Amino acid sequence: MTLDIDRNIEKQEEMDLEDQLSCLTADLIEYKKNKMFLNNLFNVESGQWTDINTLCQGINHLQNQLELIEKSCDEQLTVTWLDYPLSTMGEGYCLIIFYLESLHWDNIALYNRKDFI
Repeated sequence: MTLDIDRNIEKQEEMDLEDQLSCLTADLIEYKKNKMFLNNLFNVESGQWTDINTLCQGINHLQNQLELIEKSCDEQLTVTWLDYPLSTMGEGYCLIIFYLESLHWDNIALYNRKDFI
């Protein structure tokens, strides 16, 4: 279950940081209104780590969530993607990997780039 990005910011403040990260990363991939994030991510070379703030520039409804995360750990979430040709789901799949070093927290999503294109 993801946290709807339009919910009250107080609910996010009550969540622990790892839950906030899990919800944010799921929302970035799941919701169509965050398509700009995927567009920006796939314009970065596969395997290159990028600060999430860079990829979310212009997505105004995410700024509060990103600021809360940064204030909580004095670090920003990073993300990369890798082609995943061995997927049993078929062709066109990739892995999207989110990582926050200070917590050794990560989240990996299997994503069909054909759905994006």
